[in-house]
Amino acid sequence: YFEYGYKDLVEYVNQIKSKYDKIYMSTVRGRPYIYFLFYGKIPESEYLASSDVLEDNFGFFNVSRLENIYFVTGAITGQSNSLTVGAPEEFGDEKAFNVVKKIKYLDGTDNFWIVRN
Repeated sequence: YFEYGYKDLVEYVNQIKSKYDKIYMSTVRGRPYIYFLFYGKIPESEYLASSDVLEDNFGFFNVSRLENIYFVTGAITGQSNSLTVGAPEEFGDEKAFNVVKKIKYLDGTDNFWIVRN
């Protein structure tokens, strides 16, 4: 259930990412970089050349950046010419943010907000 919406999210972000210096993608729902690789059909050679990958203490690899998409803990706001993608509960009051797109669950509730900073 929590995975629903990633395809729409990736397609939308990939359409507009060239307009922004940085896109901050919250990791609150897991490791979203894998969806950008899968739905974006990014070849391994391109992925390795355009990402920052770190190995943690347990031997797992974490991707912190893919092109201009930064995978971060929590919603980052206030950066000029950037977007932040996160769960609604990370932002709080919708009226305080410029929400440009909502990605919804099947039941119509909000899964992700895409916020222009």
